[in-house]
Amino acid sequence: MTFDKVDETTFVSKDAFLLIYSVTDHKSLTFALQKLEMLRRMEHKCQYKYPNLVPKVYILVANKIDLVRSRAITAEEGRSIADKYDVKYIETSVGFNHNVDELLVGIVTQTRLKKNQYQNEHTTSVKNFIARSMKFTNKARGFMDRLLQKCDLKTRSCDNLNVL
Repeated sequence: MTFDKVDETTFVSKDAFLLIYSVTDHKSLTFALQKLEMLRRMEHKCQYKYPNLVPKVYILVANKIDLVRSRAITAEEGRSIADKYDVKYIETSVGFNHNVDELLVGIVTQTRLKKNQYQNEHTTSVKNFIARSMKFTNKARGFMDRLLQKCDLKTRSCDNLNVL
């Protein structure tokens, strides 16, 4: 799908977005990151219109890793960018069929995990209703969750598609 055709209706109907770039071309990475920012803005906008919108899955895919001599973007740079933007990361080579199956399974796994997380967070109980109605509490909880996620790097990794 080309990005000029992603409107609200299309965005809402999709579960995951792959941001694919070539490890031999910095421009492709820049383009992918611009599109990620555009998709995140659209997600933010759609959350107001569609209150039950499940968060989308974003996976940064480094392609053409078989072209080792032409490589301009290292794996470490890719992981660093994925961590910065809080997205998953995987390196693939369509030419050698490297990590292609893992990517496909990862898309399904990440989509299921996001849906389960969303459903667990939005259960209707008095306790959850009160917690959601207090903005300060949610902000503090979000801050603590992010802090704890950064401390627990062994279980959460940008290139582990089996965990959120």
